[in-house]
Amino acid sequence: MKMFSTRFLVIGLVLLAGCRLEDHTPAGSRRDEAQIRGVITEYYRSFSDRDWVGSRRFFLSRGMISFGGGTGDTSHVEAEVVPADSAFQWLARMQESGALPPPQAQVIRTDLRQADGFAAVWVTVRQDVPRNGAPSAPGEDLEHWVLRRTPDGWRVILLTLPWLSH
Repeated sequence: MKMFSTRFLVIGLVLLAGCRLEDHTPAGSRRDEAQIRGVITEYYRSFSDRDWVGSRRFFLSRGMISFGGGTGDTSHVEAEVVPADSAFQWLARMQESGALPPPQAQVIRTDLRQADGFAAVWVTVRQDVPRNGAPSAPGEDLEHWVLRRTPDGWRVILLTLPWLSH
């Protein structure tokens, strides 16, 4: 019986040595993915802290933000695309006037696709915000990010916020 167990152990070790997991991920893409997720995480942190200057630093100089366009429900709001500078100035004015709801966003899911120097990210966020003039109500929204690799790291070209009307 001991010889039988030893034989199975040797065969098992030979098979294990011959098996290996292959990773066909293109060189650098895991590092890029980690950097992209880092940008998004830090953006949400600064946005939740209402640090508009900190939030702005993640955008290219010509970065844009799209407001409105629907919230996942049956009502649709016309989308408006504005420069990131204008968007953060508007958010600061809303905060000063008390019209900006408190941050209560929770990231549910992040889907990322990256090719060469560009990335697209879809972030599902659960939050309690006013929706199309109605009182605050919890819901899930899909935010879309487009990023570009620069010498300084990944920067946002366009961020779509369907839940916020400008």
